[in-house]
Amino acid sequence: MKQDYQEITLVRHGRSSYLLPTHRITAAEFRKWIADYNLAGIAADSLPPTELIGATRNVPYVACSDMPRAMASASLLSPGQAPYALPQLREAGGPVSGDWPVKLPLAAWDRISVFLWTIGLLTSDESVGAARLRAQEAAGKLVRLAEEFDRVLCIGHGMFNALVGQALLRLGWEGPPRVADGHWAATTYRKRAHNTTG
Repeated sequence: MKQDYQEITLVRHGRSSYLLPTHRITAAEFRKWIADYNLAGIAADSLPPTELIGATRNVPYVACSDMPRAMASASLLSPGQAPYALPQLREAGGPVSGDWPVKLPLAAWDRISVFLWTIGLLTSDESVGAARLRAQEAAGKLVRLAEEFDRVLCIGHGMFNALVGQALLRLGWEGPPRVADGHWAATTYRKRAHNTTG
C-alpha cells in the first residue's frame, strides 16, 4: 500500500579506513592522499548506529555513490540488499592544484580547497556550478525513485549530500536547511505524495 508521503534519507558514509597523516604535508602530498583516500573502504570499527539501522530498515530502494567507502557503508547499512551505485553521487570539489611552497596539516589543505572551490577559484576537477547542476540532477533522480518506491536511502558524501539537500528543498521537499555531515549522519526529507484516488 502506498504511503501518504515520500521520503528521501541522505546518509554520509562511515569513517574511512585510510589514516590521516599526523605530519604536515605539501599540496602535492594532499592531492596524493585524496586519490588514495578515494580508493579505500571504511574502517573495521566504523559501524552504523543501531538507531540508524532501525530507521532505515526495510527501505525498498538503496542508492549510493560508487566510491568504495560509500559502497561499503551501504552494504553494512542494508545487508542483503544490493545498492544501486551511481557515479553521479560522488563527492563534490577537489584538492588544490599547483606546487605551493608550504607544508600544512591535512585539515588546513582541506579547508583551503573547500574555500577556493566554493568561491569559484578551484575548478580543475569540477566547478561549484557544475557540482550544483549535478546535485540538481541527482536530486531529480532520487525524487523519481521516491515517487516509485515511497522511501529511498542514499549513502553519499558530506559536501555533495549538502548540495543534494539544497536541491530537494528547492524542489519543495521538507527537511532541515543543513544536511548533517558527520560519519553515519542521516538527514531525511519528506513530501506528501500526490493523491492518485482523485
